[in-house]
Order: sequence, then structure tokens, then C-alpha cells
Amino acid sequence: MPPAPLPPNETERLAALNALGLLDTPTEEVFDSLVRLASTVLDAPIAAVSLVDKERQWFKSVIGLPEGVRETPRDCSFCSHAILAPHETLSVPDATLDGRFSDNPLVTGDPGVRFYAGVPLVDPEGFALGALCVVDVTPRTPTPRQMAKLRDIATGVSAALRLHRALRDLDNQAHRDPLTGLGNRRGFDRQLAIPAQSTQALLLLDMDSFKVINDTFGHPAGDAALREVAQRLLTAVRESDQAFRLGGDEFALLLPELGDHDGVRAVADRLHAVLGQPFVLDGLVMDLGVSIGAAILPADTADLRTLVPRADAALYRAKRAGRGLTRIAGESGDGSDSDLSTSASASRHSLKTRLKQALVPPGAEPFDLVFQPIVSLSNPGLPTNEALIRWSPELGDSVPPGQFVPMAEHSGLAPHLDRWVLRTACAMATKWSKPWGVSVNISAITLGSVDLASMVHDILDQTGLDAGRLTVELTETALADDPARAGRQAEALRSLGVGIALDDFGAGHSSLVALRNYPFTKLKIDRALISGIDRDPVRCHSVRFAAELGRMLDLTVAAEGVERPEELRVLRECGVGECQGYLLARPVAHAAIDGAVEDAVRLALIERPADMQARRANPAPGPADASATTQLSDCEIAPLSLRRAGARDRRRVGRGA
Repeated sequence: MPPAPLPPNETERLAALNALGLLDTPTEEVFDSLVRLASTVLDAPIAAVSLVDKERQWFKSVIGLPEGVRETPRDCSFCSHAILAPHETLSVPDATLDGRFSDNPLVTGDPGVRFYAGVPLVDPEGFALGALCVVDVTPRTPTPRQMAKLRDIATGVSAALRLHRALRDLDNQAHRDPLTGLGNRRGFDRQLAIPAQSTQALLLLDMDSFKVINDTFGHPAGDAALREVAQRLLTAVRESDQAFRLGGDEFALLLPELGDHDGVRAVADRLHAVLGQPFVLDGLVMDLGVSIGAAILPADTADLRTLVPRADAALYRAKRAGRGLTRIAGESGDGSDSDLSTSASASRHSLKTRLKQALVPPGAEPFDLVFQPIVSLSNPGLPTNEALIRWSPELGDSVPPGQFVPMAEHSGLAPHLDRWVLRTACAMATKWSKPWGVSVNISAITLGSVDLASMVHDILDQTGLDAGRLTVELTETALADDPARAGRQAEALRSLGVGIALDDFGAGHSSLVALRNYPFTKLKIDRALISGIDRDPVRCHSVRFAAELGRMLDLTVAAEGVERPEELRVLRECGVGECQGYLLARPVAHAAIDGAVEDAVRLALIERPADMQARRANPAPGPADASATTQLSDCEIAPLSLRRAGARDRRRVGRGA
């Protein structure tokens, strides 16, 4: 008996079948019920949903065969003939009289097949993945009505297959990092929750100089570097190993069946080798390097979650020892061991605990807000003040936002943090001397996990703030995680009358798409495009384009990170409407907001065209108006220099940037 010939598109068909993710999965009632219905309609003792794999016919659902029989060889499969004509029904009234099947062992032996009818199961791309089939041990000719009903049932099976594929794709997307294609933190956490079936090792990786790439080349180059890191990771590990991007420049590797220090060290050495190779960005060579912390699962536990704090402590030791190194928990000669008694690990654990105690109701909430004005370049108007969070869990112990905000995101506390900032900022805004706007940044975690519009509505109702005074700032990252949900959230916010700003424009890879798809009212140009704009024609043209785009879309355009008078001048020439940065005002406490806004407005208006015309008409100002010069006077520049002194502390809520 020769087997059925292969379909002409067999390679693509098998790829589509494997992509379905259904082979070797447990039975499901939706398929079982359709198989029972097919058996009843044709009054046949055997029926099945059969998927034709490379060398076998596998049954997703079957009745009438001995218990436990889930597959047969493809060579003797009737369904392998049915898939050759994807849009036709194969009917065999008597297999003993059909040359294709008369010597088939399923015909000549058990179960003694005589009648077969199979309807191909076709996916949206037109590939026949298998068939809904009914079988009898006596010859028969079904009626046209019966065959029509069988085709209808097969349509239902195909729909169930498509639904399974769609749900699987959605699940994969929810657990996959969209930038690198690796698993994301959610996927990592899900994998950790599965009891280990063998020895396992966990490697946590932190890129050593990634911030330099972001600061030097901008976020698009940083994204390209992260994609390259992901590709290099995959070349250094086995196919059975699992790679994850946990966020930012942090990666993780789960290595099954690896339970000794020598094996872990060998993997780490390969990683150092591949990630130590130079990265070429915009024609320039950059070195990254990586620090690695590893932990091996003890023999007496199957809980992979126990690996995380141990690998995390080892990673901290690697970075503290000079970076570009590997530390393995429990490795002899490594000083402090893998447990959480190390001062660094204990400190981090303590900080997470204090953060949770501060945020989870009732919560101590030892936070503060400062505000930085965003002012118009053309008229005083009513500025907006952006709320920025500060945390001092103990007297004199200030924790940088870049440290505790990512910690809140990774710990699932970001919605609590954003809710606190929103409520506090709105309450404080109602007490300002003038009805200035207030702007609050919302994290991707919050946008993807809570009903943001309901939360904002409740806070506005509680505080009495007019919705038109509130602007919610969102980043492209927040939108990219779940675009459909983000769109619904944004529309709901706009229906409340709340403004929506696209933050960090120019720093990502899909800003134009975001502007088209979401109801933004403001566009905030990232500081990476503003810094040195007076010396860089490319940045100048980019900002001019952004300003023109904003006018076309009826958006207010604001520039972030303005720190020099020359930058302010060029931004005005480019048509940017609003500015924010240390040149105009540093973030100040609520009690000092009046003075900060007054200073920021005054400094922003120094270069107004009307002032310039007045100066041309009176080129020799007297002592009384000596401050009205083209450049800022010495008395104005000096305090601005002091304002810029020290570490830059403009940190967004919901991001650790």
C-alpha cells in the first residue's frame, strides 16, 4: 500500500500546523462535543478530529477507538488523502473496493474500516491541517443531507482551531517582549511558577554601559542595541534554554538540566564573549559588556522562584566587584554567599518591603511631590506644572526615582504609586493661587492593568479639580504593550475632558503611528532632541518637523530638558509652543510653586519677538532696562547655573529614566 502523496505545500503546511500549538495537548470539550455530534449525524461508531503531522495522524478528539489511542502512522491514514483536496470532501463507501485503501492494515486488520468520510480542516491561509472524519466497519453511502451536516460541523471545528490559535497568539504576546521577541517579565514569572522537573540554573544579566548608548545616540539606537543583545544571547545558549528581557537592559536565562558550577561558568563565559564584541551604532563602535549573577536550584526544591533573590544578590556582587564579571551564588572564594544576609541584598529587600508598606492600603505613604513648570514661549497664558515624585522613607534617606520607580513596576506596585501621585497632585492643584494645569505621567503597568479612566474620574470627583486642568502623560512604551487596550483607555480619558500628552517624542520608534492612532492633545519632544539643538542642524530640522506636525494635528508642542539660552532661542525659531527645563525652573515644592511659575514665565518671554523689535528701536538701553538684552544678563545667568548644578533630578513617575 503506497502512502498518500505529500501536498505540494507540505513544508508550509507543517509550519502552519506546528504554529497552531495544538499537537499533543489534552482533550477539550469543544472538540469532543463536535466529534460526538458528527458521530450522531452519520450514525457512525468512530469519529475524530485528526491532525496530519509529518509522520503521524494525531487525534485532538476521538471516539470509538480503544482508550488511550491518540495517533496512528501517517502512512495508513485516510486523512492524509483527504488533505490533498482542501476544499472537497473525501467519501469512501467501501474501502475494500478502493485501490488506495484495499490493502490498508486498518482495513485488512483491526478495526476493519469499510466506510470513511472526511472533511478537511482548513486554516485562514488555506492549509489543510487535518480532517473531521467519521468511520464505520460496514460499507455505506451517506445521504447528501448527512454530508452537508458533516461539512457544517467541520466548519465549526475549523472555527474552534482558529479560536485556539488566536488565544494562543494573544497569550504569547502577553508574555513576549515586543522589542526583542524574548519572553517578558510576565512570561518569566509564569515560568518560575512551574515546578522544576530537573536541575535548573538562573542567570541574571545587566548590561554594563547601556546608559551611555542611550545618552549618546538616543533611544532608537538603544532599542537597536537591545535587539542585538537578544540575538547574541540566543546564539550563546541551547535551544532548550529560555531567554527573557525583564525590562530596560536587564535579561534573564533559565537553563534546564544544568546543575553544576562548571556548566554555569561555561555558559557565562560564552555570554561574556558574544556580548563583549563591539556594537556598531551609527557607524561608531561602542562597547557594552555584561555583569552576570547566577544561582543553581538546590536538589531539595522544585521552586524556581527561590533562584531569583540568590541570583540577584550574586549580580550585585558582580557589579560591585568591577562589572564585566560573573558571580555564582554559593561559589567558594566569593566572599559573602548567596543567601539574603549580604548587606546589599538585604538592603534591596528592605527597600522593597518599605515601598510595599508605603503604598499598599492603608500605607504610610512617605512621599512628596515637586512640580516643574511647562510654560508658553509666546504669551503668559496659564502654564502647566508637571508632578514629579520624591521618596524619603527615613529622615535624610532620599531614594532616587530611578531606583524606586522601576522597583515599584517590577513589584506590581506601579498602580498604587500612580494613584497616589494623581490624587495628591490634583488635590494640591486645587490649592494653587491660579488655575494652572497639572501634568502626571502614568506608567505602562498602570495603563495595562487598571481602568485608568475610572481611577481618574474618581480622583477628580474626590478632589474637585476640573478635568480640563489635568494632563496625563503617556510614553510609546506604555502604548506598545497593548495598543488596543491603550486606545480604549485614551478615548475614555478624553471623554472625561482630560488632556493626553505623548511623552518623549523622538526617543522611540513608532511615534508617528501613535499620534495617528490615539487622541493626544499635546506632544512633548524628548530632551535627547533638545540638547545641543543650536549646534546640530539635524536636531533642529527634526524639532521643526515635530512643531509643524503638531500644528497640523492641532496639538500643543512642548520641549523637555531645556537647559541653555541658545536652545530656547532655537526652539522659538522652530515654532515650539512650550518649554520645560532647568533653564526656566527646577522642580520645586508645592509651597514654592508661585515663585517658580513667575520666574519661568519671565525667563521664557525674554526672547519674545516684540521684545526684539523694541530692542532694535532702542539699541542703547539705559541702566533701568539693561536686563532687556538679547542674551540673558549676568545676574540672570548666574542663578540659572546654580539651578543646573548637581545631579539631574527630572524623573518621570512610572519610569526610572
